[in-house]
Amino acid sequence: MEQRNQERYLTNEQHGKKYDSKNMMHTIRLLQSAKCIFETGTLNVRVTNRSELLSIKAGEKSYDEILLMTETLLEEIEQLYVSSTLPETPNHQKAIDTLVRIREKLYSF
Repeated sequence: MEQRNQERYLTNEQHGKKYDSKNMMHTIRLLQSAKCIFETGTLNVRVTNRSELLSIKAGEKSYDEILLMTETLLEEIEQLYVSSTLPETPNHQKAIDTLVRIREKLYSF
């Protein structure tokens, strides 16, 4: 526990919900991102429900509420997966080409 983030530990102690609220916030955020990918075919890194995620991080939701949100999102993702038109595997060359373009722009090649 020497590496423990003291502020995070205190936040979890203060809200007293007996769960890691930052971890739960990221769990919900990532599941919502996965759902968005299946619905739109794109990854949107800007969230539209920032206040909801911050309320989870602040420990304002019960563990049971978060568990229900998680279960609901997982069910929705599973249904979307079944009817998904996304390719089975990523286009590795397209990803490499995109990375090269970003690095060229970043480092002004």
